[in-house]
Amino acid sequence: MENWEYSLPNSGPRIIIPRGFLFDGASIPRPLWGVLSPIGLLLIPGLIHDFGYRYDYLWAWEADGTIYKYGKGQGQHFWDTIFKDVGKAVNGMAVIDTLGWATLTVARMVGLAQQPQTKHPGTHP
Repeated sequence: MENWEYSLPNSGPRIIIPRGFLFDGASIPRPLWGVLSPIGLLLIPGLIHDFGYRYDYLWAWEADGTIYKYGKGQGQHFWDTIFKDVGKAVNGMAVIDTLGWATLTVARMVGLAQQPQTKHPGTHP
């Protein structure tokens, strides 16, 4: 297993998800899996969102090759927007990505979203 890297859209940095990070796909309720798979169109945006939201940062490369915590302390709205932007860049399905973003936003507003963990994930890329 290796670290996974991706260049964020809109001139964002190249980010790193450390090997060993576990997540549940795009957190789509099971009854909807026939319409939208949690490991389908929203897998990559879900991966990035889940790591960013869980730890409130993403590992990223500086121009000089050092690694830093991108988006540290930005909060859920920031990670929800990253989800939508990455989805549009990866799958080109603006309607689905916007619906996913809206679902994340509503979950945050009604308090269904889990609180982020502020501790280090234990793995540095």
